Amino acid sequence: MGKKQKQKNNQKKDKKESSIPIPVKEKKVVSDVVAPKKDTVLPTEKKKISEPVKPVVVKKKHWLHVNMWTIGFMIFGFGVLFVLLLAWAYQFDIAGSRSFFDTIIAPTNTNTPTTQADEPTQDDGKVSALNGVRVNESDLYHPVAVMFDNHSEARPQSHLQSASLVYETLVEGSITRFMAIFDHGNEDKIGPVRSARPYFVQWVDGYDASYAHAGGSPEALQKINEYGIKNVIQGQFYWRDYNRASPHNLFTSSELLTRAVRDNNWTASITVTQWKFDDSPEKGTLADGGSVDLHFSGSSIGSLVRWEYTPETKTYKRFQAGVSHEDASTGAQLTAKTIIVQIIPPIVSIGDHGRLNLNVLGTGTAHVLFDGKRIEGTWKHETTTDRAVFYDASGDEIVFPRGNMFVEVIPSDREVIFQ
Repeated sequence: MGKKQKQKNNQKKDKKESSIPIPVKEKKVVSDVVAPKKDTVLPTEKKKISEPVKPVVVKKKHWLHVNMWTIGFMIFGFGVLFVLLLAWAYQFDIAGSRSFFDTIIAPTNTNTPTTQADEPTQDDGKVSALNGVRVNESDLYHPVAVMFDNHSEARPQSHLQSASLVYETLVEGSITRFMAIFDHGNEDKIGPVRSARPYFVQWVDGYDASYAHAGGSPEALQKINEYGIKNVIQGQFYWRDYNRASPHNLFTSSELLTRAVRDNNWTASITVTQWKFDDSPEKGTLADGGSVDLHFSGSSIGSLVRWEYTPETKTYKRFQAGVSHEDASTGAQLTAKTIIVQIIPPIVSIGDHGRLNLNVLGTGTAHVLFDGKRIEGTWKHETTTDRAVFYDASGDEIVFPRGNMFVEVIPSDREVIFQ
């Protein structure tokens, strides 16, 4: 046999041997887990066999239920913040300053406002202690003095015409301010309301009236406490009209003012020095009672006040800064039955922020205009618990006609022109 034949025989032999399976020994795996015997069921598997498998349903919690404690604390925090904002806004408002937060909902009032022209003419024994107008007893209420703003942005005011008696004099900034006193009527919007000054507080004391104002100067607030003035400063008795610029947008109403009187138990009878009134009092003898110009701040046209007599109505029409001064509630020009010009000493001093100190107690010259005539006389005001009394040249107390009145209190170094 040749060499090649041997190689072929060897290859055949190798193929034959490789086709014979070679037994492989299994390696033993050392483990702590004992393999279960065949057909052996584990305990957990028994549970799965004995009880049906329940599907696992994952419920999503609503966001409100995620953390009620957190939500509770958030609500509490917002509540505290709201109260603090209310207190902050209230402090700004009573100081007569700007604020962004206040009671903005005005009370609804469906009653028709009562004006001086609507008063009953029968003599039922009840008259206003302020201006002598006959009023039904049920319509009279505890007098309330309201501080009225007279800045140019505050005009026209609402229901200044409806006041029984109005005082006007200078404040800082070479402008005037009103204190209007109401004792009857049902007005749905009164104002704008501004802050108090000490000499206005002295007048309030003489009427035993409650006092509605938006804060005041330190001297005014001190006198309010000193005199025991019935102070209407709580925020619930006012609201802001955001159609007007702040701070010339704070208002009240007859309903809120009478509620303040009731809530504070200020319903007792008042003590007021009575002026004398008559249906046809004796007229003045001076013919230059047809008009009066009051230059409160020198040549400044903005503070020039003029009253002109109208024979047809027997009243005086008011002009301010050279134009008709109107009432926002009616759109009509302001009028008054009687104008009193009370001359006081020059400004005593000017304090912080230009605030004035005026001497409104004592005696001085007075001019009383009604029915187109003028009476020249004097005024006397001894204590704050009384109000000034006016006398003619003979020393007799002046008798006034019934109707609304304006008292113009002006320093003696300011120009007053009668025509």
